[in-house]
Amino acid sequence: MSSPPVLRTYQFRDVEKIRTSFRSGNRAPLYVAPCGSGKTVLFAYVCAKTLARGSKVLLLCHRVELVDQISKALTDQGVSHGFIAAGYPHRRGFSVYIASVFTLARRLQLFVPDLIIVDEAHHTVAGTWDAILKAYPRARRLGVTATPCRTSGAGLGSHFDDLI
Repeated sequence: MSSPPVLRTYQFRDVEKIRTSFRSGNRAPLYVAPCGSGKTVLFAYVCAKTLARGSKVLLLCHRVELVDQISKALTDQGVSHGFIAAGYPHRRGFSVYIASVFTLARRLQLFVPDLIIVDEAHHTVAGTWDAILKAYPRARRLGVTATPCRTSGAGLGSHFDDLI
């Protein structure tokens, strides 16, 4: 078995900024980084560290390609995980799940997370995404995106409380 990928210097720095945000009392920081910068690797690392502290994590995305990409990144970090997504086997008993927004919207009671990591977080103000996040009011969240605003120009301040 190979060892997990080592984060780049800027990724370690950014993980520390995320930790500092949570320690400062924020419940929903938004991490913004350009395409190709390794956001998925970074949040898989955050997931692994969160899981090691005994917390449950839900990784939320909207496309099959992203489910597969996130699954690979979690596997690379040694994180055992399940799926809440059409076309994927659903098995109970995991502390980490990758969920497709549209499948999870119909199965909200399957898993109650302590942390929700939202990939492509600029979608969170859309109806289905918003409903899912409201269904888990106690969960902290980490949004991840390269686009910190909607196409309309609207910001994401209604869903996130710190910009990193």
